Amino acid sequence: MVDPEKIIYSINIENIQTVAEQELDRKLTAKELRLVENSVTF
Repeated sequence: MVDPEKIIYSINIENIQTVAEQELDRKLTAKELRLVENSVTF
């Protein structure tokens, strides 16, 4: 049986900021980080 609580993917603020710097040439603000967090948490 598969454990439904098992984590199979993890992302942290450093990962998000790295992508932001690559794609936007800047880090995200605290407000933008909250928007990302709200869109990926369930």
